[in-house]
Amino acid sequence: MDRKGDGIAVSVTGVPTNPVIPAGLIFDPTQIPLAGPNRNYPGLNVTFDVDLRQPNGNIVPAGTNLAPLFDVAGNEVDASGAIRTSTNWVVGGSLVLPEGKNSVTIVAKVSDNAGHTGSTKSILSISPIVSGQSLTPNP
Repeated sequence: MDRKGDGIAVSVTGVPTNPVIPAGLIFDPTQIPLAGPNRNYPGLNVTFDVDLRQPNGNIVPAGTNLAPLFDVAGNEVDASGAIRTSTNWVVGGSLVLPEGKNSVTIVAKVSDNAGHTGSTKSILSISPIVSGQSLTPNP
């Protein structure tokens, strides 16, 4: 949330530098090997404490800013007239957990245009079940 009203830069149409990536996305995959920011959402920084193996086999090391892999952004105007932007990430990769580790820590930080930063941390348990079909639903 931009609580101070300084604005958060997001180019929801994306920079059309690559004809393969359609307009309307914030996806910026060329930044991943460089560990650079998502140029369409430069204030976003998202990290995992474990490596990520992308579908192409590329290993993104733990601690790398994964914001360039975020690909969807949408806006809505709330009742006060403020614009609310939501981003999402659809990933087909896999987490590379060291032996004995059964959780991943995700840290997300967002900086506004004045440099104020807010952050949140989530620790998610990783199930040893390989297929969702093998999970037992809660009653």
